[in-house]
Amino acid sequence: PAKTLPGLFDQMISDLETDAFFGIHGMFRGHVWKKNRKGYKDDNGELLPSSYRESRGVRWLTANFVDLDCKKLGLEPGTVIGEVIRLQDAGEIPPASIITRSGNGVWLYWILSDDSGQPIRGRDSTIVRWSRVQAAILGRFARFGSDALSADAARVARFPGSINSKAGLRVKYLLQLNEQEQ
Repeated sequence: PAKTLPGLFDQMISDLETDAFFGIHGMFRGHVWKKNRKGYKDDNGELLPSSYRESRGVRWLTANFVDLDCKKLGLEPGTVIGEVIRLQDAGEIPPASIITRSGNGVWLYWILSDDSGQPIRGRDSTIVRWSRVQAAILGRFARFGSDALSADAARVARFPGSINSKAGLRVKYLLQLNEQEQ
């Protein structure tokens, strides 16, 4: 819960350095059991609930995305990023809001919002529509090694600035801002 954040960050600092993950979409509850693996506590010393990572727990849809495991295909992340930019410039794909160098691959994010600029409410019907768009994105990027398992709304991604221990590299986020977002 947001009210626990002020005291939580001091507990999390060391955990955010290596292999740190965050939920892409806003989830609305902790898991049903009382323990969490890291032992994070609230201001009263009570253990915080574990995260609840299931699509039915999504409250806000914040982005569509694709995880490109390009190294598995022998493609370098820089080459794939260059090709993504070429496809954007040619109008073949919409510009990604964020491009991430995740270590062994590349992630692309397209930030979602309603007409007022707010995240999309995660109702059953909107999650179904989001899933259809997600499947189309995965298909479009298959030649770059799109991860078929990244089709669920409860997906997590690496925290910016953390180290991917598998690759030994720091995760980097590249923002592509338009005039309204600068």
